[in-house]
Amino acid sequence: MQSVVDLEFQMQGLSKSMFKRLLLNIEDRYDILFAMVSKLNPKFKAHLSVGWKTLRETDELFLLSYSIVH
Repeated sequence: MQSVVDLEFQMQGLSKSMFKRLLLNIEDRYDILFAMVSKLNPKFKAHLSVGWKTLRETDELFLLSYSIVH
């Protein structure tokens, strides 16, 4: 899944709200999520701010995980 938030709606917490809603809908089905984020993505740090962890990186990508089990 990927989402893009238009510039006029950024910095309003919309992405975090969407992510929290996603977690509520999948927490009983999955223990961990994985994602790949381009190193060219200027919003990469937003992933870290909601709890994603960097597993590895390649020349072009960050490979991330998010643990749903707490």
